[in-house]
Amino acid sequence: MRERDLDIYWPTSAYQTAQMAQSIVDALRTKRVRRRVNRCDAWLSGPQLANTRNSIVREFLAGPARWLLQVDSDMAFTPDELLMLLDACDPIRVPVLGAFALGSGQGFGPEVTPLVEAGHLADGSPVPLDHREAHGLVSVDYVGAGMLLVHRRVFQRLAETYQEPCPWFADEPLNGRNDGEDWTFCHRVRALGIPVHVHADVRVRHMKMVALQLPPVGGG
Repeated sequence: MRERDLDIYWPTSAYQTAQMAQSIVDALRTKRVRRRVNRCDAWLSGPQLANTRNSIVREFLAGPARWLLQVDSDMAFTPDELLMLLDACDPIRVPVLGAFALGSGQGFGPEVTPLVEAGHLADGSPVPLDHREAHGLVSVDYVGAGMLLVHRRVFQRLAETYQEPCPWFADEPLNGRNDGEDWTFCHRVRALGIPVHVHADVRVRHMKMVALQLPPVGGG
């Protein structure tokens, strides 16, 4: 990867974890990361996350960088984990690369569970990536965009195929389910024959808040 060839954006709302902020600070303090960064910026997001991601892509494509890293504001990662992604990406072989992360309510599995390349059971249900055996780069059907690295050529090819306002990310039903804008992105990418990978050794943290509540006095 060339110097100043990476844009880092994180969609955020009023909720921003301290762990994510520290992750960005630590990354920019690291020389090997810092020399690669062209731009690092937050993007205020409303409830339509797909619109935010598309706006980020438009701004990225207007600039000189070749790689775009989107990191959600509730993720946490180390500089070494980011460098593992940067070292593993490739414009042709690995142009779309996600980190391995937990999703909320899914137990221990990838965020918006990546599917193995072979894909689905006979009934159409997804086959999750086995975290106990996965190692290194793994070709998958889908990967969440919690920490997603994409080469600019991928966005350019999608823009040639799909119409505005959402050539890249869109909330569309897929296999009878609406799994979010990141799955739609991966579906469109793979439909063009572009590979999608997850780095199973880059296991980042997904920071979630929980509410603890006592039962009513007397049990009802």
